[in-house]
Amino acid sequence: MGKLTNLKSFPQFSVDFGDDSSSKTITESALFALDSLLYVMNLSLPIQTYPNALIAFSLHHTHPVCYRESNLIILSCDKNKWNQSTYQLAHEICHLMISGEVVSELCWLEESICELSSYFFLPKITKYWLRLGRSNDIEITKQNYAPYFEGYVIADQEKAEPFDLSLLISDPNASELNSLMNNHNLRKKNAYIATKLLPIFKKYPKTWRALPFLSKIPSGLSLSDSLIKWIEFSPIEARTGLQKMAELFGASMPFPS
Repeated sequence: MGKLTNLKSFPQFSVDFGDDSSSKTITESALFALDSLLYVMNLSLPIQTYPNALIAFSLHHTHPVCYRESNLIILSCDKNKWNQSTYQLAHEICHLMISGEVVSELCWLEESICELSSYFFLPKITKYWLRLGRSNDIEITKQNYAPYFEGYVIADQEKAEPFDLSLLISDPNASELNSLMNNHNLRKKNAYIATKLLPIFKKYPKTWRALPFLSKIPSGLSLSDSLIKWIEFSPIEARTGLQKMAELFGASMPFPS
């Protein structure tokens, strides 16, 4: 383990870069990128009130991961690739904000919403840095780095694999839903679901307030009944967005308001 550094605006989050070889300027810029992400996420999620957590960088890991039970996030990227590190962190923080384990049949939904987290919040870092006049020019090209956050998610969305989302509820054979439940890490489909949820969350940003309650949905329910339970458990201001999500997935019956 390397030296632990607390984020300036969110000191309950410690960062372990895994080495002490970087210059102070590079390290401070990497920390500011992470701090910026938590700043824009805190406007929608209870980041500020979350207890102590550790963010560790490790190139030995093949993919990022969140260990919710131990408040540990591991990022599997170079700390100086700020767009990639914030992309990974936005996804893993989303997992961290859920209050407990999500039932297995809804893990695909958790993964898709955490993919959405990256798509939703990284463009906000771009706007935040531009508003601050923060450039952090790329050393070789002298280009302003701020647009690279939004550019990263635009490029990543190209992996999305389209399918008919309305079949998730309306298909009596449930072939698409079964596919997702059997493998919740179908990244191309997760990405497509995220791209289709993005306009809903942009129009109804308070939908994020429902995220911590995803784990309260019991096992053994249909997708339609699971969404009804999520609406019932969630704050009133989050329910319109959840209703739109249910409609996107093919729900046709009235949902509780």
